[in-house]
Amino acid sequence: MQHDVEGQPEYFDVEIPNAEMIEDGTIMELPVGQGLHENVLISKYGGKLYATGAYCTYFGAPLSKGALFDDKVVCSTHGCGFSIASGALEYAPSQDGIPRYEIIPKKDGKSFVRIPKTLEQK
Repeated sequence: MQHDVEGQPEYFDVEIPNAEMIEDGTIMELPVGQGLHENVLISKYGGKLYATGAYCTYFGAPLSKGALFDDKVVCSTHGCGFSIASGALEYAPSQDGIPRYEIIPKKDGKSFVRIPKTLEQK
């Protein structure tokens, strides 16, 4: 586990509720903090869970209002597309990708997303 200069962990794990029940093609916003925009986007494609930034980097629209096409989430506002595997920008007009977060499978079928203490907002 990595630690910052104060000896505290640099990240924390947030459980993905009912992860084993999420169906392929699903996108959903998962709150990971107390702030208005402290969410990540959970996507399932090809039997695998992915976690990325929850907001479009063009105008900040929630990506959970968009659609999943293959391994890309497409923003419903301006059509920006992002890879759920890497966070890379796939379709303009945005010029930046979205953050990607690690999924941590745990015992008993539970899964967690590993979140940095300071949630990246692009």
